[in-house]
Amino acid sequence: MSNHSSPRLANVIFTAAAVVATACSSNVATPTSPSLGADVSARNFLIGDTTTATPEAGKLKVCKIGNRAGTFAVVGATSTSLDVQIGQCIVVAENHLTTPLNISVNETSPGLASVSASSTGGGTVSFSNGGTLAINEFHGFTITFVNHVVTTGNQGCSPGYWKTHSESWPAPFTSASSFDTGFGIGTNWFAVSVTLLDALNQNGGGVNALARQAAAALLNSATNFYPLTTAQVIARVQATYNGTYTVDATKDYFESYNSLTCPLN
Repeated sequence: MSNHSSPRLANVIFTAAAVVATACSSNVATPTSPSLGADVSARNFLIGDTTTATPEAGKLKVCKIGNRAGTFAVVGATSTSLDVQIGQCIVVAENHLTTPLNISVNETSPGLASVSASSTGGGTVSFSNGGTLAINEFHGFTITFVNHVVTTGNQGCSPGYWKTHSESWPAPFTSASSFDTGFGIGTNWFAVSVTLLDALNQNGGGVNALARQAAAALLNSATNFYPLTTAQVIARVQATYNGTYTVDATKDYFESYNSLTCPLN
């Protein structure tokens, strides 16, 4: 028998292969962007996910610092109410389409002291409570709300107490809370992964000593017995981070309050 296929058989094989190729190509769906219309499920919302304070394209984040957690009305294609705890950042909307999605954020909690917003471009943007920002695949924002309700007291617990009594830590702080996020500062002193508990366990002087006292002051401020509010503690740390006060001066400032009588002993 000859090993050569007949011309007719070769034509059949070629024709079948062409049909298969045509059929496969006709079944390949062309990717399309989801509509910004009524189909809310087509959008990639990640409402309520915890995150960092760093702005990211396509995301709108809300961060809370101060001594009062916040409740926020978030309105865009849909509307919802979200709670953000002290020292926490959450995603309130996400949109990776080219077409911008306008989102308004309004806090309804008492004690609002200030609001600021930063963008993926690296700068700050104008924003006031209840305002609107547009996010898409190129632009994202982080809005930081500072709230404090005045509390008074004449007691305070030391760093040594707080690092060995995690069961007494006031909400919403936990041993996993980020030091940088809690104080709303960058990473020039510590990586964002350094927690409040890590700060309390720092050894030595300088920034490490400040970290111990600042972490204790932050925990103390979330109680009702400390002379300083959370907003005051955070503001002092931020001012020191930016060079207004020396590290040692702020360490001594917090230590004077943290050395008062601890009512939790």
